[in-house]
Amino acid sequence: MPVIGTWQGGAGVWATGITDIVEGQVLVRGLPIDRLISERSFAEVLALLLVGRLPSAAEARMVEAVLVASIDHGATSPSALTARTVASGGASPQVASVAGLLALSKYHGATVSDCADLLTEVVQTAREKSTLEASAEQSVRFYLAQGRRVPGFGHRVHSSDPRVPVLFGLAAEVGLDQTYIHAANAVGAALDRELKRSLPMNLDTAIAAVLLPFIPRDLVLPVFMASRFCGIYMQAHEESTRMKPMRRINPSEWSYDGPRAGG
Repeated sequence: MPVIGTWQGGAGVWATGITDIVEGQVLVRGLPIDRLISERSFAEVLALLLVGRLPSAAEARMVEAVLVASIDHGATSPSALTARTVASGGASPQVASVAGLLALSKYHGATVSDCADLLTEVVQTAREKSTLEASAEQSVRFYLAQGRRVPGFGHRVHSSDPRVPVLFGLAAEVGLDQTYIHAANAVGAALDRELKRSLPMNLDTAIAAVLLPFIPRDLVLPVFMASRFCGIYMQAHEESTRMKPMRRINPSEWSYDGPRAGG
C-alpha cells in the first residue's frame, strides 16, 4: 500500500493528505467532490478515502457488500442496547447512537480489527516459511494456549452466519484475490480440529477476509462502522419514538413486528 499523507511541513506547520478545502472547491484525495458526487458511489468514495485511490470495480463491489452486510443486527446487540438505554433516558438519537458506537469493542464489532490482524499474520507466516494450513494451526494453538478466544468464530445467535457465504461467493464471482478467504477457512478448520467441535465463522472474519486484499488491516474496521452507525441510529430513533422513557430494557423480552420476507 502507498504511504499516504507523509508530512513535509516545517516548524509550526502541519499538513493533511486527505481533503483539501479552498474557495469553491473540495478535493478528496485530490479528486473534486462535484465529480465524485455525479460519477461515483458511496462505496467507491469510502474506499478512496481509506486507501488514497479509487477502487477497481471488484473492490468497490466488495465494499458495497460489506456495507450492506453490516447495516444492523437487531435490537439486542451490545451497541443497540447501549443506544436504546441512553435514548430511554431522554438523550437525542444522535447522542444515543454515538453512545452505541462507543460500545463497539473487543468482543462486539471492533473484533473486525482483531480478525484482520490474525489473517494478516497467518498469510505472512505462510508466505515466509510455511503453508496456510500450518500457519493457521500455529496461530490457533497460540491463542488457545493463552486461554484466548480466536477472533471471528462463534456466534451467540447463528449456528451458521448467513452473511459469510454470500460475501465469499461474491468475492469469487468478481474475481477478488482469495488469499485471505483461504486463510480464514484454514483458521476455521484448525480451530475445529483443536476444539473437536465446529464453530461458525462470523461476519467479522468475513469482512476482514474480503477487504484485506486492498485495504490496510488497520483501516478495515471503519467500513463496518460507517454502516453499523446507521443501524444503531435507527435503534435509538425507534426507542425515542415508540417506547416509554426510562423503561427497563430486558434483552430477552422482545418481539419483531416489522415487515416479513416477501411482505
